[in-house]
Amino acid sequence: MSLSLTFEKFHGAGNDFIMLDGRSDPRLTNEQIAWLCDRHLGVGADGLIILYPSGTDILRMRYFNSDGGEATLCGNGGRCTAAWAHKHQLAGPQMQIQASDGIHSAHILRREGSLWQVSLAMGDAALPQSRADGYFIHTGSPHHIIYVDDVQATNVPENGRNTRFSPAYAPEGTNVNFVQHSDDLLLVRTYERGVEAETLACGTGTTAVALTQAWLNQEKGPGQKEIRMPGGCLKVTYEAGNLGFSNIWLEGPAAFVYRGEISIPAHE
Repeated sequence: MSLSLTFEKFHGAGNDFIMLDGRSDPRLTNEQIAWLCDRHLGVGADGLIILYPSGTDILRMRYFNSDGGEATLCGNGGRCTAAWAHKHQLAGPQMQIQASDGIHSAHILRREGSLWQVSLAMGDAALPQSRADGYFIHTGSPHHIIYVDDVQATNVPENGRNTRFSPAYAPEGTNVNFVQHSDDLLLVRTYERGVEAETLACGTGTTAVALTQAWLNQEKGPGQKEIRMPGGCLKVTYEAGNLGFSNIWLEGPAAFVYRGEISIPAHE
C-alpha cells in the first residue's frame, strides 16, 4: 500500500524544500520524510516543510531536516513559506509565520513570476561567544563561525562534520559556517546538521555570520551585511546593542520550482 502526496518544490538561494499543505493532513514518519528528501530515491531536498493555514493571519510551519527529524528555525524555509502562502493567496504582502521558536513577520517585497523577494524577521540574538577556532551564536539555530583565507579551498564536508560532532557541541551538535572576507562581501559556505552536508545557502547561518562580523567590528546601532553563498546573495539588517542584536531581518529570493505528485510506501 502506498501513500500519494501532492507537493510543491521551492528554494531560497538554492536552499531547497518540499512544501506540503497541512490541510491535507500528511501524517508522515521521520523515515518517510527522509525518503522524500533523498535526492536519489525521492523528490530530493534539504528539508521538508508542512504548512498549516488558519482562519487568522498566522501561518504555522513545521520544518524537518533531510534526515527526517523535526528541526529548529530555518530562515530560508520561512521565506519560502511566505512565498508559498502568497502564491496560494492565503496571505497578502505582509504576514506572520509561527515557527518552532515563535512568531516571525514576513514581507513580500516584490514578485516577478515564480520568483519572490522576501524579508523575514528573525528573533533577537545574544552576542557571539569566542571559541577555540572561531565563534558561536544562536540565531534560531546554533551556529559555529570559522574565518578562513580561502573559502573555496576549504574542505567543508570534512571540517564541518568534525566541528558539528565535536564533544564541545554534544549531544545536539551545531551548524558550521566558513567565512572569507572579499571586498565589501562576506563569502560563506555552510555545513548543516540534519542535512549532514553542505547546502547552497543557509538563512540562520547567513544571519549568524552577519551578526558575528558586526560584533567583531564593534558596531553599534543599525547596520546591514551582504552575504554571498554558493546559491546566491542574502542581506541581513539589524540593530546592534551592548547586550545583543534586535530588529533582525533576513532578505533574499524565494523561488517556486515545480508542483508534483509522488507515491511513497505507507510504512517506509
